[in-house]
Amino acid sequence: MRALAAAFLGSAFILVSAGHPAADQTEPLANPGSVDDLRERAREILAGVQEREVPLTVARRQIEQLLRDLKAVGDAEGWTPVNRRLEMTIARPEDLRPTLTEECPLFFEEELIQLCPLDQSRSEIWGNQVLVCEFACAPESDSSR
Repeated sequence: MRALAAAFLGSAFILVSAGHPAADQTEPLANPGSVDDLRERAREILAGVQEREVPLTVARRQIEQLLRDLKAVGDAEGWTPVNRRLEMTIARPEDLRPTLTEECPLFFEEELIQLCPLDQSRSEIWGNQVLVCEFACAPESDSSR
């Protein structure tokens, strides 16, 4: 549970470097490399957010690029990312905000043993009771469970 809580990096952070030039590196890579390379990028993204060097809005864009690169690695290596889901009860449904899916963690788990970046386009709110966060995982990471 601690891993999930730490991965939640939610909106409680004070974003002090909204204009940090190095933080907005969302350019697609010519060769995204391997899953291990992507895992290292994921660790850098998390470290940037945890150290408050990268605003969450920028980190979320970086996660989107990481997800695209994960899919590209999968295409190149002949596999498709495995879908994972995290469902959470909304504590106060009367305070439902349109951006609530931004409360999803950036990754399925903090240690990144499983490389499972958030798939923001598939995350949603069910009714007004459940936040559903969708992740796409590299298949060899999924077999570690």
